[in-house]
Amino acid sequence: MSISEKYAPQCAADLIIEDPITRQRVAEYADGSRTGHVLFEGPRGSGKSSAANVISKARRSLAQNPALTGDTHSFIRPLNGATFTTQSIDEILRDWDWQFSLGVKKPVSLIDEIDKISSSTLDKLQAFLDDKGARGQVIATTNHVGSLSVPLQDRFDVISLPAISDPLSFEPRIRTILHGEEIAISDEGLRTILGEVAGSWRDALKRTEDIIVSLRSAVAEQG
Repeated sequence: MSISEKYAPQCAADLIIEDPITRQRVAEYADGSRTGHVLFEGPRGSGKSSAANVISKARRSLAQNPALTGDTHSFIRPLNGATFTTQSIDEILRDWDWQFSLGVKKPVSLIDEIDKISSSTLDKLQAFLDDKGARGQVIATTNHVGSLSVPLQDRFDVISLPAISDPLSFEPRIRTILHGEEIAISDEGLRTILGEVAGSWRDALKRTEDIIVSLRSAVAEQG
């Protein structure tokens, strides 16, 4: 299991979101206070998919059904925009019916990189949201929100997740990972990691994994 999988955010509090209003809004979707369709937009590595997964997991956990909260179904597999077709819309409906049968009051479906869906299929998705969207919730992500039509954007609550501006925002999560891997590192060493990360959590994870592998290799050589 990779570091990113092992330490994937499990709740809204685990997400690295600097803006408190945005952080609260995401938490409200996770606890069910808000149930509309959501579109996370922002650059690569800004935590869009992590936020979508956290909301999905939290919403299904409210059903208190082991079939939905166990390891096997801890996350719903997202549909990918690059391979999304009209048949995928039917798949969303079937998935909603399955979740509803297991006690999920507002079924959730995820679409990664919605901007990669063909324009004709996006038109059909928009029509689907108008016709049957009230039955469930679609959470989508995009790096290029400007490529989506304004009418389609209007069907979603568009939440911007910009790149992290202060590398120190990564520190608590990185310390959690290092502690979990039983890796001791000086404050100076941690600052070195943070100084090499340019606002992307994905890059922060890669750099953290580099440090873990390097330190373990050094220990093994000394042993």
